[in-house]
Amino acid sequence: MKNEKSMFPKIKAHFNNEFSLFREVPFYNKRIDVVGVNRSTSELIAIELKLEDWKKALQQAAMDQLGGNRAYVALWHKNIHRADIEKFKECGIGLLEVNDYLKEVVKAAPSYCFSYKMADLIRRNLRGRIHIWRGVLK
Repeated sequence: MKNEKSMFPKIKAHFNNEFSLFREVPFYNKRIDVVGVNRSTSELIAIELKLEDWKKALQQAAMDQLGGNRAYVALWHKNIHRADIEKFKECGIGLLEVNDYLKEVVKAAPSYCFSYKMADLIRRNLRGRIHIWRGVLK
């Protein structure tokens, strides 16, 4: 895998049935790699993509929990053995292994620090953006 962008097709294949997905969504002084909006419940998920730096991704996903109902880290399979699985479980952050498939190694728990105000900020940043794989969010 050359870069994080090449992980998108696997994310799409896994989440696209339930979620409208958006890339590089601004959230304060950072960008969330992928934000998903559940088409039936409006739940927000945040996904940070990393080839190898799971610690940085875990920190980013922890911040994403402020505005996302659930947060995930998608990590390239060759580096999944380096990730501290217990840390992900402690934080309630899901861990996804990306290869030719996508495997949920740790299930994401509902965010314990979720804020409707922060979720609204993410939603405002989605308006008018092109959905990764379908149209524009209205």
